[in-house]
Amino acid sequence: MTFKEFWEKKDWNILRKDGKKYLQKDIFLRPNGDVLADVIVPYETLDDHLGPIMSLLQIEQPLPKSNTSRVKKITEPLAQGLLDELKLFYAEDFALYENLEEINKAGMEKLRRMVA
Repeated sequence: MTFKEFWEKKDWNILRKDGKKYLQKDIFLRPNGDVLADVIVPYETLDDHLGPIMSLLQIEQPLPKSNTSRVKKITEPLAQGLLDELKLFYAEDFALYENLEEINKAGMEKLRRMVA
């Protein structure tokens, strides 16, 4: 199935049973917007962030990556209309993502204070 077909299904990972959007921000933020985690690391930046966090927490063993895709398939770019629809639907998640640098900076400072 194409991504467009997948998106149009409005499957389990798009809408909850009650019809509410399934958003990442609901995992990482309280309903009032307060952040629930000290640091939120997107998977694509895990290698850059994990080392300093593990060092602060005095964890010496590297953690193996798991749940990685074995398929290395190049996909076609999304049509602009579909991309616009996705950006509108996930606007709250995009806003969270855009604030990760600020969130993570504060979280790393908190971790540094905790271990000092």
